[in-house]
Amino acid sequence: MFTEQGAPVLSADESARAVVRPGSTALEHIQKIFGPGVLSKNGELSRRALRDIVFSDASARRELEAIMHPAIREHLDRQIKTVRAPYVIIEIPLLVESGHGVATDRVLVVTAPPNQRVERVMKRDKTDRDSVHAIIDSQATDQQRAAQADDFIANDGSLDALAGKVKKLDRFYRQLAESGNATG
Repeated sequence: MFTEQGAPVLSADESARAVVRPGSTALEHIQKIFGPGVLSKNGELSRRALRDIVFSDASARRELEAIMHPAIREHLDRQIKTVRAPYVIIEIPLLVESGHGVATDRVLVVTAPPNQRVERVMKRDKTDRDSVHAIIDSQATDQQRAAQADDFIANDGSLDALAGKVKKLDRFYRQLAESGNATG
């Protein structure tokens, strides 16, 4: 919805996919640590196989994060340098967990009721409830996210209501950018 307002949106998830393309240094490190079973037949990362490993083993998850988070930050930093807009949204689902390290002026947290989040992830990823809960249990709490936030959007209603909240924040962010006072 921010894109519809003309704001560039960069995605840490898209960066995560980019840094593990076949032949990449990150993918080579992942294969060395987690074995050939994390690769598909065509040499791409099998996200499902890797997810099964890291969400059942906190130590394995930390090893993966040590590879991925710096690579994702570098990829995002390169993208940010190419943006020509009043402001840019950087979508980082694991912002708190990663310590992000990406230069930001403000942090926007989008929230939804826990049961709604579970249902959305199950539908999006075509996975079961237990797998979703294992992922959620490994992530920052709502309170930890709130402590990092400058702005909030509650995504708990209709798409029209959400669009209205996005439009309001877009206007605010543009005003901050124009005034040069991004910390608002």
